[in-house]
Amino acid sequence: ICLHRFILQRGLVARISEKSAIQVLFAPRYMTDFDGSSGKNWQFGVIALYENRFKETLMLRFGSIVHRDMFVLNITPIVHTDWQIGERWSIVGMWPVFGKVNYHVSENTTTGLSHFGLTTTYRLGGAGYEGDYIERNSIDLALFLRQIIVGNLHLEGRVGYSLNRNYAQFAENDKLGLKILIFNINDNRQVIQENIGNGFIGSLRVVYNLPLD
Repeated sequence: ICLHRFILQRGLVARISEKSAIQVLFAPRYMTDFDGSSGKNWQFGVIALYENRFKETLMLRFGSIVHRDMFVLNITPIVHTDWQIGERWSIVGMWPVFGKVNYHVSENTTTGLSHFGLTTTYRLGGAGYEGDYIERNSIDLALFLRQIIVGNLHLEGRVGYSLNRNYAQFAENDKLGLKILIFNINDNRQVIQENIGNGFIGSLRVVYNLPLD
């Protein structure tokens, strides 16, 4: 089974003062195996954040992601960091979902440690399990190297290890009550089949940073 995700983010920013603001982002996902996809593959969510710039080199946002997965309402408290620690070091990310500790080797080259840990669910459409869903859990830790190719176009490679990696299949109507971070509330689901496998990960991708100014 090949799983695919498409995540869109559109939102509003309400400026309170020069140092603070409120952000509301609408973040629908289309999660599918491309086998009999339909409107049921859409999962709707919202990200709400309060932003405060403590100083020129440190900006934090506090809030949560509220998202409707295949199985439950999923609530994830988050802290977004944009911290320039020194001339070469910085920490950015939306913790605990994703983040990076960056070391800026030069103007065009950045390396460091990346983290990604997000529970995602995919509706299946293949014969014999149509309507079932797969829940993916994983914490990916990796070393990365990002190089500017030209302009805002980057080439980024990652190599690391995936912890607590779990792909579990459930029936369409088998749901739990609530999920907050990694805690499942009222979880009486029956696993149809499960694939557990920690292991090494690697990727090479081309990234385009869209200028917003």
